[in-house]
Amino acid sequence: MLARADQYIHQDLEMAAEFQRAVLPEYPSVTYLSCSILFHPCGHVSGDVYNFQLNREREIAVYLGDATGHGITAALMTMLVHLSLENFPGNLGTDEILRRLNSMIARHKTGLSIASQMFRVSPDGTLCVTHAGQPSLIVQPRSHDGHVVFDQGGCPIGMFTDEKVPYVEETWKLNRGDRLIAYTDGLVDWKNHQGRSFGFDRLADILASSRDSTLEELPQTVHSAVTGFARGVQNQDDVTLLCFEYDPDGHEI
Repeated sequence: MLARADQYIHQDLEMAAEFQRAVLPEYPSVTYLSCSILFHPCGHVSGDVYNFQLNREREIAVYLGDATGHGITAALMTMLVHLSLENFPGNLGTDEILRRLNSMIARHKTGLSIASQMFRVSPDGTLCVTHAGQPSLIVQPRSHDGHVVFDQGGCPIGMFTDEKVPYVEETWKLNRGDRLIAYTDGLVDWKNHQGRSFGFDRLADILASSRDSTLEELPQTVHSAVTGFARGVQNQDDVTLLCFEYDPDGHEI
């Protein structure tokens, strides 16, 4: 009896995982901004979610979120985010999108929250980004060593109906070959046998040493570095890594 119940639960989880993979969006046809993705749930389903929106001006907006908890409950939160984002106009500021998303989700009083990040890139290289409890978007300039991070961040989405910490949109101007790295904290929190986390500094070092790698290679290069550091320790959190590269020669009219 218990074995049969366990089998049914396993089948339901497999179906939920297939459904979640099916609703993950394909990257739109945007010639000025290439994209490469790593999506790695720690279980059957993931509490991480990403979304792409392309408006009439051919600006690409990217959402990345990490729901509290794991399993089916967190996965259901990602579905709520997907549905909510579909209702927003494509010309809203990234801060306003997170503000409206927070209002919609907080009203449901689920007791859950989702650390979020929203950014938009225009064909001319203008980057606008707003953070809500999510690790900072990384800008990796092609022209020199080092990286750029952002220091404004509000509360995770869904915690409060009112805006305890303002959602602030920050801007940056991209140049040819600049890369954008967005990730959930499961990447840097992955621990080894000594209980040490991979951490941001190691991630920054890998990104710097992989500057000449192709964009398609980059997510797997980072993932291999993290799993090599962990030396067989299984991660306890979902990992999502979104990598982008800007090329104004692909400017769309």
